[in-house]
Amino acid sequence: MESHKSIKAKLRPLLEDFATVEKLTPTEAATKWGIRTLFKTKSMEELANHPDYLLWKVYTKYWNKYHYSPA
Repeated sequence: MESHKSIKAKLRPLLEDFATVEKLTPTEAATKWGIRTLFKTKSMEELANHPDYLLWKVYTKYWNKYHYSPA
């Protein structure tokens, strides 16, 4: 099994692309990836294993750490 650091290293370019090339905020990503619909149709257990939801959670954490700036 891959280490947490190894997985983060592989995801970082993708997350950076979402933030700088596509210029997606977590809210926009949630809309684009259908996260709101998932909240309405899936249980928390199902969400915990859903790839789009998991990616959105990781992206939100990344965004808040590296790109969020309070108004």
